[in-house]
Amino acid sequence: MTEIAIAVRELVAFCHRSGDIDHRFTPSPTSRQGIEGHQRVYQSRPASYQREFSVSHQFQHADISLLLRGRADGYDPHQGMVEEIKTCRIPFADIPESVSRQHMAQARIYAALVALCEEREQMEVRLTWFNIDSGEEFTQSCSYSTCELAAFLTQTLESFSSWLKILAQLRSWRNESIKQLDFPHGDFRKGQREIAELVYKCVDQGGQLMVEAPTGIGKTAATLYPALKALATGKHDGIQFVTARTVGRRAAEDCLGHFREAGLRASALSLTAKERICFSPGKACHAEDCRFARGYYDRLPAALEEAINSPALRRPEIEALAREHEICPYQLADDLLPWVDIVIADQHYVYSLTPRLGASISGDTKRWTVLLDEAHNLPERARSMYSAKLAKASVMKVKQLVKWPGLCEQSIRLC
Repeated sequence: MTEIAIAVRELVAFCHRSGDIDHRFTPSPTSRQGIEGHQRVYQSRPASYQREFSVSHQFQHADISLLLRGRADGYDPHQGMVEEIKTCRIPFADIPESVSRQHMAQARIYAALVALCEEREQMEVRLTWFNIDSGEEFTQSCSYSTCELAAFLTQTLESFSSWLKILAQLRSWRNESIKQLDFPHGDFRKGQREIAELVYKCVDQGGQLMVEAPTGIGKTAATLYPALKALATGKHDGIQFVTARTVGRRAAEDCLGHFREAGLRASALSLTAKERICFSPGKACHAEDCRFARGYYDRLPAALEEAINSPALRRPEIEALAREHEICPYQLADDLLPWVDIVIADQHYVYSLTPRLGASISGDTKRWTVLLDEAHNLPERARSMYSAKLAKASVMKVKQLVKWPGLCEQSIRLC
């Protein structure tokens, strides 16, 4: 039997999104602001309120075992209420209806799982919007019977079933190919076997490992090979190969190419910066400005199905798929993240203040192993990512527009 784990938010995003991309609306401007907003909401909740209430449930579908799990923002057993909290920076009236509908669906799924786990007959489902600038709350609430929630959950899972079958088949092929995969370069070079054994043990134990070895020994292959082997044995669910330079990304892509020639069947996605892959540079990410944002989520399922069957999803493959389906290539890569086996990305996407892969690593639904290539480059990259810059020209422009008594030539020179 094939076992697949999925987060509630991933299930809802797959089944209940529709319409256009519209980045004029941002539910949580940054991860930190979102967390702070949640904490401010929690302060006004009663003592019986339980924060980040964990839920999970195992479903059987044909020969597939699906583990659905996540954390509801809040559950109050005294009131019989499940709450989903979303932060925003716009008036509540400007929140797109499609976004509100998706988030209410997420709240209903959490409520259905809570009702199953807690054996409740009735649940109040509450969606709360919190404006992090004004501190205002806006709430939508509705009561559902357990039967109604169970029916909604079943309907959602049925709409997910065809995609689930695809994932299960790909997972089966992947695991079988990895079990039969020999090291593609023949015998291990001196030192490679020791590295491979250490990496596998580290993945198995969920630990941390620093490897130092001479240039040319083949560290990329020696680390990727055991990480792949661990996928087939369920030691983890995905691999993130993180690099500081383009040459490191190409080395990982080439190494996986050799593995595929040796029989590997696994999906690998390479992330590309938005400014490099955007089809409409200089235009806003919404339907009025960019045709690739218009109807994006309506065309996404077909693109995902084609993409997930592609073993190598580098920039050319992503761009070709996006043009074929007339959708945004950058957003397509983001929407593929929950479903691929391997992600190749720059260090910025893991360690910056707004990491593109941060949710994947910190989430509780998928176990990722991060392979950090050339770790000695990370301190300098960290200094760059966490340092702020203020251009003198911008300060001078502000000085011309605003009479600011505290802004003197001495303070400007400090910039």
